[in-house]
Amino acid sequence: MLYASALDRAMVAIRPDSTFDGIHQLAWFDWAILIPYFGMLVILSFYGLHRYEMIRGYFKHKKRLAGQTLAHFDELPPVTIQLPLYNEKFVVERLIEETLKVEYPKHLLQIQVLDDSTDETHPFTEALVARYQALGYPIEYRHRANRHGFKAGALQEGLESATGAEVEGLITAISGTTLTVTAQDGIGSGFDDTKVGATFSVNIAGLNASKFRVKAGNGFGGGLPSASFPFDATTIHQGQRIEVDTDAAVPPANGAITPDKINLQQQGVSGTVANAAPSTFDINLAADSALRVISGQTVVHVTKTASTDSRVTVANGGAVQVRGLLFWNGTSWQMIARRIR
Repeated sequence: MLYASALDRAMVAIRPDSTFDGIHQLAWFDWAILIPYFGMLVILSFYGLHRYEMIRGYFKHKKRLAGQTLAHFDELPPVTIQLPLYNEKFVVERLIEETLKVEYPKHLLQIQVLDDSTDETHPFTEALVARYQALGYPIEYRHRANRHGFKAGALQEGLESATGAEVEGLITAISGTTLTVTAQDGIGSGFDDTKVGATFSVNIAGLNASKFRVKAGNGFGGGLPSASFPFDATTIHQGQRIEVDTDAAVPPANGAITPDKINLQQQGVSGTVANAAPSTFDINLAADSALRVISGQTVVHVTKTASTDSRVTVANGGAVQVRGLLFWNGTSWQMIARRIR
């Protein structure tokens, strides 16, 4: 009460008008409402300041935004949209309707409705998807009797039947136009954990130059330095790490993958530095290096760019690990370094 009286006196001091004096005095219940109310108001004001800071940051840096798209697809890739559900009857119809409004070529689009529902959502959604399938939409329905992994598990199982697939791995041998690739990772139709470490044959005879691509992103900036770093059917070489894109399912181990595109991937090499210069140096590969064993080459010529993340001083005789894009110019390995440590 002494606390309340002191506050009342303070209120009077700042409000000399005494017209309403004596009509009501703040009691403990009033303070129990006012203190949380103004406390929340203070918290929300900080949130508002954060919104202001985001707007200020946008106007400060908007000139750095790209004025146009940095790159375009030569060909649109297949796209799979996954919609995981669990007992959501009253939202599923609108969800599907909005998804079907996506503007993308139907022959490249796959919509998976992944339903783990245990209530009436199951028959309702199944009938809904069947209706849209009859209208020609690229949509399919999958229902699981168990909820292993919950929605994440449903998404994972859906990926195993997604349209097309990607297999990442190391080229361990080349015979004519047929690559032998040992899978290290992958995603999509037919790919699961049992395929990691398996070998596949990839025939590149039918691929033109546009199907061989170098992913220059991931810290490399807008592109690669020059044509001194080729990647095509004539310069692809055993020892390189690639991603094989296919429109078909991944076959069993030792099977043949029909490629749609071949993408060069980053990989790591390590060894001893030689011929160090400001923007280039050589790596002498160790005798047990996988790249040396597979390719028969003992040296990798490394080029640094403005985007290279160099975490150590490169000096002759020093041991380094380099991650980047590895090219074969017909006579030797050339690597554009992304990271040096």
